[in-house]
Amino acid sequence: MSYFSYIYKNGKLLYKINKPFKFFRGNKTPSHYVYDSNNKIIGSIMKNGFKPPAKLSFKNSNFECYLVGLGDKGIKFVIFNSDKNIQIALIELGIKIYDNKAKYELFAENENYMEIAIISNLFYDFIRFDFRNNSVSKGVTITKVYTKNKAFLSKYNPSFKENILGRQDNQK
Repeated sequence: MSYFSYIYKNGKLLYKINKPFKFFRGNKTPSHYVYDSNNKIIGSIMKNGFKPPAKLSFKNSNFECYLVGLGDKGIKFVIFNSDKNIQIALIELGIKIYDNKAKYELFAENENYMEIAIISNLFYDFIRFDFRNNSVSKGVTITKVYTKNKAFLSKYNPSFKENILGRQDNQK
């Protein structure tokens, strides 16, 4: 049994992603599938329990998603195109979550990669920060995550966000 999250653009359904009620740790088969508006599977997400990275296959391309915790600076989800070995997107989550509502900021090299960032964001929200079973209450939750693994820390490029924002400013 599973339920779905939906991604819309301008009121039109683009994709839906299933979330099984049971997530099997250690399972090396995809636990989440990405469907297009015609209900055809066009991608999958595979994760070995909580061990990084998550692997996303989408429209014949492969991606890896790394969670990098920087303590007071929040959590960074770094997304790489595995086929080209380049970073394509960054998702940021601050340390404060208000009323069980996480606020993410997404940055991507282009609109196609933004779709990858959105799908990856939903996936990580499913497995790491799912408040589905909690009652919504007023208040602030502070979560600090620290990544000590140097290989994962090296995936985070602190200037990626500034480079994206700088290009957007130059296009105006």
